Amino acid sequence: MLPEMVTGGLLRSARATRRFSWATWVAVPTLACALVGTLFFPELVSLWWHARHGNSAELHEWTIPVPWGWYAVFHDDQLIIQRMTPVYSRLDPTTIVVLTLDLRASESVSVESFKNAVVRVMSKHGYIFKGERQIQLGNYPGSCLQFSSTAEVAKIRVSCWSKKGQVSTDLFGYSNDIQTLYSILDKVKQK
Repeated sequence: MLPEMVTGGLLRSARATRRFSWATWVAVPTLACALVGTLFFPELVSLWWHARHGNSAELHEWTIPVPWGWYAVFHDDQLIIQRMTPVYSRLDPTTIVVLTLDLRASESVSVESFKNAVVRVMSKHGYIFKGERQIQLGNYPGSCLQFSSTAEVAKIRVSCWSKKGQVSTDLFGYSNDIQTLYSILDKVKQK
């Protein structure tokens, strides 16, 4: 058995190491919250946006779904839906831009000549035409043209429009986001 003096001294020193200053009690939880907030920033922003606005955004007569992990803002009469990227990511966030069109003055322009013009403009900006897909925007037929970047293999651009519905969407992003775009377009509704 150890003498009383030795055990009493050990107990006193153990008690002394368990005491923390008030600064430690404030600093440790603050740093923990900052670390968790940084790691889960995209999820927190998306959670806040969806709690405030629901699962869709409205642009004029159109209701456009906003997927989890994304948020939407309005800018100059267009809806911008953007994927939240982690703070540590070096990739540009994927963006979908939705805007309404006034195509009444262009009734004489054929859809084919419009497609050719889009392909020409996109090729000047470093994109290669990859294909076309027919879509339905609300009750109106539409078309999407898909392009890939000559500079970055995974980067894509998809331009969609409906002449009758007078709405356009553009995806600026990566090939793994293309199904998200088509999922959004399938669920677009007109009021």
